Amino acid sequence: MNNILDIRKELERFEPIDLEDVSGSRLMNRVDTKFVFHLGLLPELLSNLRDTYQVLEINNKRMMTYESLYLDDNSYSFYLDHHNKRDHRYKARFRHYVDSGDYFLEVKEKRKGRTVKERIKKPSFEYELSDNSEVFLDNYLENPDLTPSLWNTYERITLVDERSNERVTIDIGLEYRWEEKKKKFANLAIAELKQKKINRSSSFYRLMKSQLIRPFSISKYCIGLLEVRGEEGLKYNRFKKKVRTINNINNAS
Repeated sequence: MNNILDIRKELERFEPIDLEDVSGSRLMNRVDTKFVFHLGLLPELLSNLRDTYQVLEINNKRMMTYESLYLDDNSYSFYLDHHNKRDHRYKARFRHYVDSGDYFLEVKEKRKGRTVKERIKKPSFEYELSDNSEVFLDNYLENPDLTPSLWNTYERITLVDERSNERVTIDIGLEYRWEEKKKKFANLAIAELKQKKINRSSSFYRLMKSQLIRPFSISKYCIGLLEVRGEEGLKYNRFKKKVRTINNINNAS
């Protein structure tokens, strides 16, 4: 709890930016670099970033709630494509941006290290795909036969550097659920540096390097699926080390 209070105090020291200004540079086609670290490090990290970045503010809030419903086929093809390191792969999900009230159906395409995101606005989550959702998915996926596969929620901090046209998202309080099973990473922070092209002179990248926090390739979807549906025989040998690292961070005092 003290970590969250300290995080909120640090965020209040940032200059705010509103959603309309952020939407002007949404970076729907980008390169992502991810980092994971213990939540207890976040207040100090934020204190070193406020002179460079603004923080997204919506309805006087600077930590936004996200809720996602992921989609996959019966063979978990999206999961396996990531596990098998397929260079060209996809994810599909419904996402509820709770603080703005928006729902979207989103497709993320990963090709040769770049992420491209496409989305359409929806009135709510769909447990059975509507006709226009299926048409949208058909535009990007081959023969999609998708059903809900995983829920997750978390709080997101979004930092924006307009001069460098980059964003940093920091996700905390990550929780997964499916039917009666739940898994929460209460002490884990996942940061994602989003840029048009990799720039290691970015203030955030340099701060991570100074703190000996190395880039860490991770899929929130894949980790969550393993945590709450792993008993379904999912292949996971290439994720063993990542799962162990994440749980070690989360379990540290």
